[in-house]
Amino acid sequence: LSHSCAYNNAQLRARLMKPGDAEVWCSPAGFHHVGGSVSRVLGALALSGAVVVVTEPKGSVVVDLLARTRVTHAGLIGKLALDFLDAVGAGRTFPALTSVALGGTTVTPDIVQRIIDAVGVAVVNGYGQSETPHITGTRSDDSPEDRLYTIGRPLPQREVCIMRPGTTEY
Repeated sequence: LSHSCAYNNAQLRARLMKPGDAEVWCSPAGFHHVGGSVSRVLGALALSGAVVVVTEPKGSVVVDLLARTRVTHAGLIGKLALDFLDAVGAGRTFPALTSVALGGTTVTPDIVQRIIDAVGVAVVNGYGQSETPHITGTRSDDSPEDRLYTIGRPLPQREVCIMRPGTTEY
């Protein structure tokens, strides 16, 4: 990705999360993954936020960091969402947390609902690729049905079409 592409992807997606002042972003995705480098690091910095670096991608480490550092936006990818749920435990609260973003793999409605129940914040989901991050995404103010059962709508400056296999029709 060019610097311009990475930055524009990050700031456009970050703005849709409706951030406030003094935002603190965290993702256990390594900086080699667009979820870590573009979504969290550049997203936070584009909006004058701070970034909490996760040194070990484990659910228990993420839970501890969310409690200790007052993270406002967390991102989880793949199996780490399940590890996070196992580590949260009953009655754990994160007063500063306002949203959790999911991606990197298929996310079932059950996992989305379990995270909502566990931490009590908006869970947003999206679709992208390393080569074209942030193609679609849900927003924290979308209906619960949209956030549970879809990967959202095209983000700003995106064009999406559904093509019939083997044809040029859409």
